[in-house]
Amino acid sequence: RSDRMAAFQLIHSLAGGTGSGLGARVSEHLREEYPNCFQLHSVVWPYTSGEVVVQNYNSVLSLSHLSDSSDAIINLQNEEA
Repeated sequence: RSDRMAAFQLIHSLAGGTGSGLGARVSEHLREEYPNCFQLHSVVWPYTSGEVVVQNYNSVLSLSHLSDSSDAIINLQNEEA
């Protein structure tokens, strides 16, 4: 247990699967439980052409939720990461 929680840093993918949906959900729950803590998200964008057909939709929807619940988002390209 901590007397003072200052920040959370979350690292996850936006392409789909567990990273996009669960990452946004965890961010929302952390915002509810710790409203004064800073949230920094390092997110990895999917490849330009990937295996998952809906990865672009997952990315946009996840990013829209993250923009509401996080304080800062660092975008990383999968090709360059």
